Amino acid sequence: MGNRKLLWVKYLLLAGLVVWIFLVSGFYFLYHQDEIKNALLALSSWLLDLSLALIIVTLAALWGGQLGRFLRLRHHSAWERFVFSAGLGYGLLATLVLLLGLSGLLYRWLLWLIVVLLSAGVWKEIKRLSGQARRWHTTIVNGLSLRFDFRTLLLFFLGANLLIATFLASAPPTGWDALVIHLVVPKMALREHGLSPPAEAPNLFSQKPLLEHMLFTLGMALRGDRVAKLVAFSFTLLTVGAIYAFGQRFCGPRVALLAAAIFASTPSVLVISSTAYVDLGVAFYTFLSVYGLINWLGTHNRRWLVTCAIFGALAWQVKDNGLFVLVVLFLGMAYDLVRHRDRWAEGVKSFLLLVAVIGLVVFPWLLSSMVLSGKPSPAWTELEAKATVPSSSLAGLPHKVLRTIVMPWEMTIVGAWGNPAYASTITPLFLLLLPLWFFIRPKDEAISFLIFFSLVEFILWAANPIGPYPQSRLAMPLFPALSVISAYLFERLPSLDLPAFSLYKLFRLVLLLLLGLHLVAQMGLAAFYNPWPFFLGRETREGYLTRILDQGISSGHYSALTYINEHLPADARVGIVWPERRIYYCERICIPSPFQADDTAEEMMIKVREKGLTHLLVSKKGQEFILSADFTIAENIPPRDRFVENLKTLLEEHFWLVHNEVDSFLLYALEDS
Repeated sequence: MGNRKLLWVKYLLLAGLVVWIFLVSGFYFLYHQDEIKNALLALSSWLLDLSLALIIVTLAALWGGQLGRFLRLRHHSAWERFVFSAGLGYGLLATLVLLLGLSGLLYRWLLWLIVVLLSAGVWKEIKRLSGQARRWHTTIVNGLSLRFDFRTLLLFFLGANLLIATFLASAPPTGWDALVIHLVVPKMALREHGLSPPAEAPNLFSQKPLLEHMLFTLGMALRGDRVAKLVAFSFTLLTVGAIYAFGQRFCGPRVALLAAAIFASTPSVLVISSTAYVDLGVAFYTFLSVYGLINWLGTHNRRWLVTCAIFGALAWQVKDNGLFVLVVLFLGMAYDLVRHRDRWAEGVKSFLLLVAVIGLVVFPWLLSSMVLSGKPSPAWTELEAKATVPSSSLAGLPHKVLRTIVMPWEMTIVGAWGNPAYASTITPLFLLLLPLWFFIRPKDEAISFLIFFSLVEFILWAANPIGPYPQSRLAMPLFPALSVISAYLFERLPSLDLPAFSLYKLFRLVLLLLLGLHLVAQMGLAAFYNPWPFFLGRETREGYLTRILDQGISSGHYSALTYINEHLPADARVGIVWPERRIYYCERICIPSPFQADDTAEEMMIKVREKGLTHLLVSKKGQEFILSADFTIAENIPPRDRFVENLKTLLEEHFWLVHNEVDSFLLYALEDS
């Protein structure tokens, strides 16, 4: 009887403690809910964005794996299988979204349904991979070494850079080109439920290749632009994985890890990875195309030839400079034909197969370009313009050759974000190890071909500048190959050591120092954007965008667009005047660059009538910056000063000032509107 009473007392005590726990927790949350609720909601929103981006990547990898199995590719490692599968799957998903766009079926509910159906189609594979992931996690954790050695330091730099980039990629989009076109395309496509030309920009869907934009469209349809940014960031992770897989296959794990760390610490890679840009997408597809070609050159397995053709074709459809890798593929085929003269018939068949596969992959994209613009490719207009350049332009060829030779020095030392010359910052490690290209002969044919690819890609990049200086960002397809080459040469440095001096140890010390400096710079970038108040619910989306977009040269940008969205009538048509072109956050019909550089005031007024413009938004500070002496190096455009004068005349005669945003953005209304 006594034991039973003690048992009841114990039960009552436990029940009381449970009630007490819920009472304390409940009342605490009730009185502190404003502090906790906002943080939980913001973190939940962020985790949901990450989960949806992960679902898209997973579906791409699984369905791409199905295509890889159809091709019967034999992979060297799980890393290699994953990156090739994800690349193929992304190509399939983008093509599917493109076809829906051409059919006028870009509805959010339909894209959600397709994601559900695609998930159901590989559900067994998802369950198998989830179990495998747990085993991988155990293997990785058990295999981690906490020793303070060179490998551990490389892992630290690699992980720290990618972690910071993940945070920055999860914040609301603020990148210039993203707000000009890369996110405008999916926004308008979803609004129009297809690729019908929008009123703001009739040529929007035909001025740039659309592959990665279609992936952004899928991400935005599932939830929003932060998912689209994370899809863009996934190409950073995939490229790092591709570099590691290549290094592991041809050079060993030491070179693989070092190459991945070098690439991930390159400043321009880190900056671009946090924006919804397409440069890392074209770098990924270009590198895997070369990767596949090297595999084919070593095995003559036509499945790898088909694979490199697919990835080369997809690189072209991500960005126009992806076309360069097709030149490398054809040169690689020519090299193989010369090397195996006794197998010309087989070589010709392989060449025809390469051309056929490229044509098959690009067909829906070229068809969409023909439908939208009447031209087979967005690059066609530029190629037509280059074809009309008079032959007298060859007069300065010796000077151009000399400039090309010194470009590696200039783009490394002079190039920096905000500097018109090269317009981005790269790592000095590529230049630091460049002399070793002439002193250390690669033992592996794969590295030799990577060097050949790098030279061809560099020449093509240098020969197609935007303005007087090429942009280093547009050389992004070079960086994966340069990372592998640099890591390989670094590991060959002991062959140059002397008994009294170790060049290898000196380079290793400098390399670690530079990786550390790059990480510090990345931390500075993260401190500038400071997305953590937003992730923790301490700052709204509007507050974050106002803080970031209302500073700098174009101060007041977001506030000016907010004024337009809140105060102008729904039928307003706003011309966004040069040099401002960002229209993503404009909820009225905002038409970028309505005037040409050489338009007179009268011609501008004619275009105002033709386009039905009711307002003009002028970036006063932007114009002053472009016309300043510090920026004349970037744009050799004499008519721009006259453009500003003609614009001033137009505004004085036909418009009146409606709103002045910090004397930076001026909103004018047409007098008779």
